[in-house]
Amino acid sequence: MGLGYTAAVTARDDYSYIPIPLVLPLASISYDKLSFQATYIPGTYNNGNVFFAWLRYQF
Repeated sequence: MGLGYTAAVTARDDYSYIPIPLVLPLASISYDKLSFQATYIPGTYNNGNVFFAWLRYQF
């Protein structure tokens, strides 16, 4: 189990594609070589919140 953060850069058309840096929370639950990882992306006015999750397998 782990908690941390991830950093990214994104661009949106409503901001004229100016690069916008992001720092998002990251959570992980692992069993052997398999990990479930997820982050939360907060929404803005008239845009929903996003819970983004994925599985990671380490060879």
